Amino acid sequence: DAAAISVAAYPQAFNAQKTSIVSFAYRLPATANIALRVRLNDGRAWHIRLKGESNDSLGAIQDIQADNQWHWTSFDLMPFLKRDAKVDPTQIRGLEFVDPMKKTARGFSWEIDDFTLSQAAAGPAKLNWKGLDLAGATKFRIAWDQIPGTAPSEETAETAREFTGAPGTWYFHTQAQDGAGNWGPLAHFPVSIQ
Repeated sequence: DAAAISVAAYPQAFNAQKTSIVSFAYRLPATANIALRVRLNDGRAWHIRLKGESNDSLGAIQDIQADNQWHWTSFDLMPFLKRDAKVDPTQIRGLEFVDPMKKTARGFSWEIDDFTLSQAAAGPAKLNWKGLDLAGATKFRIAWDQIPGTAPSEETAETAREFTGAPGTWYFHTQAQDGAGNWGPLAHFPVSIQ
């Protein structure tokens, strides 16, 4: 018995020529059949596949892992929207997660978190960071690369820096050390450079 899925991700109009970078954390099981629906002002809708099958598809987000573990993805909507010459990227009505083929079994569980819609920036990227420890962070480990899960090794007391890179998705990785010398959890932040 299948269940319909429709979860609003960004339920308002926006101009994808100005704001086109979609990022979110996700946890999908192998049986997932999920897509990101792009709703247009003219009443049409297109799908960008995460995992599974889709009709009316503009393509698939690459490297989505359906292993029931947490992962992060970040991509630019514009290359998908350009696949249909009739789509006006200034007239997007909203984004939602759906099962376009209605193949999701009842009781199915999946999670999306930290959904953001942002503007791609021309390099360099100027980043600031801080630790949230009450005693105050004394040191940070940082890294800047194009690999989503890097464990940073450079140690610094800096809390701001400018990073450069070729156009594409880059990742800022950081980890804070508290006053007692304990290292906190790793954090990975995607940054899109045009």
